Amino acid sequence: MAFPGSSSVSRADGPPNEPAAGAGRDGVKAGLDLPHPDDGSLARLVAGRVRRHGKVTSPPRPPNFAALFADEFFSLQRVPAFAGAGEETQAAIRAACAQGVLDEAYFIEKSGLAYCARMLLLAEDTQTRQAFALMGADEAAHLAWITAYVPEARRTDAAHPFLKLVAELIEQAPSPVLVYLLQLILEGWGLAHYRDLAAAAREPALAHVFKTILKDEGMHVRLGAALHDPRKFSDAERTLTRDALAQFLTLVRCGPLSVAGALAQATGAELVSLHEALAGEAEAARKLGLLRQLMRAEGMDWAGAEMQALGLFAPMTPAQAAALLR
Repeated sequence: MAFPGSSSVSRADGPPNEPAAGAGRDGVKAGLDLPHPDDGSLARLVAGRVRRHGKVTSPPRPPNFAALFADEFFSLQRVPAFAGAGEETQAAIRAACAQGVLDEAYFIEKSGLAYCARMLLLAEDTQTRQAFALMGADEAAHLAWITAYVPEARRTDAAHPFLKLVAELIEQAPSPVLVYLLQLILEGWGLAHYRDLAAAAREPALAHVFKTILKDEGMHVRLGAALHDPRKFSDAERTLTRDALAQFLTLVRCGPLSVAGALAQATGAELVSLHEALAGEAEAARKLGLLRQLMRAEGMDWAGAEMQALGLFAPMTPAQAAALLR
């Protein structure tokens, strides 16, 4: 994705107005690959402050990933290949699916820290800085709670295209685009997603984590609505918004490919039949409908209209989706 324009901040250790290597427009790096150890004085300091943010029970170490979510959340009960698998294989599939959604939640909360750092730099008044500092504190607490369910070895591998898209936006996109895409659409999506996760979580401590996060996410969306101003979009920013939405919708259109991939790897079943058994088209259509609603922010009707014209609210067929994993 190409981003319009560029800006920079001065550095004490290099030429003025030259951003640090790997940093974005304002010197902020998304940092999804940054190490995140469990021990050390900083870890203890963060844990102490997070306990003041909200009371959340730590999970058993290590968590039993296969027992964290109901099968219905991943539609596993629909799949003949899963029903016919042995207990060990079923447990491995459940664990892989659970780790997938928890890893994604971890990296989204991790990216939220960088988003708040960038928006603090871009803020044009003190109240906006205060708002993003408070939001950043929320994101730090959410990250700490989710981290307990993500092994340290998995905390630096953000290889999914969706996470790469979010990181690139955080590093390079201007403020109006960030507020609309990440704080209205992505945070709005997060409200529905965390609500579903809370309902599906079989471990009470994990369900409580998702419910506690939900309380903060609503404020984040309200902040985005207060900051959103469609009049601030330049032609270049409209183009960037359109391109990012097209990428995001394309990823959603393919349906539950991560679940299908876990099933295929464990059972050897064919991807197209797995996608069909998971009702992948219907699931993608449901999520695309939610995204279409979230795009209808003030003055942004053009965004949904352009996505409709490109046919991006239509889910992929099982064959089209399966081809992406081959």
